[in-house]
Amino acid sequence: MLENEALRHVREHLGVPHYTSFFELVLFVESFFECEGNKEIRQCPLCQNFYAISLLNAAGLPLNEAKGIYWLREAASQGFPKAQYNLSRHYEDGLGVTQDFGKAYELCEAAAAQGYDDAVSRLPYIRRKHRSHLAMMKTAEQLGSDDR
Repeated sequence: MLENEALRHVREHLGVPHYTSFFELVLFVESFFECEGNKEIRQCPLCQNFYAISLLNAAGLPLNEAKGIYWLREAASQGFPKAQYNLSRHYEDGLGVTQDFGKAYELCEAAAAQGYDDAVSRLPYIRRKHRSHLAMMKTAEQLGSDDR
């Protein structure tokens, strides 16, 4: 989904006028997510991803990695490919989460399986990185067992 389509979806879902600026939209989204009664909005994976990215990039909101990762996980757990890809990048780089190439690969693979272009193109790179990391772990284990 193109960024403009995502913004249009969030605006329509929230009932926010099309002329609302990006930063005003982010504040609207935050107010909807902070209010427990807005279950429909809080359960929309596209809205969850938008809110998460706004928090993680401090785009109109203060940086809040814990809350951003929480909402990214929520959207990814619903099978939203953009959120799966975004979360895979966080696991790959260890941003807001413990670095885990296995989880990064798993999430990127799930997004790629749904045809998400960024994930399709990045998957071979993560696969190589994951295999290299596994090989290093195995070598480290073997070296550790040799010391005994």
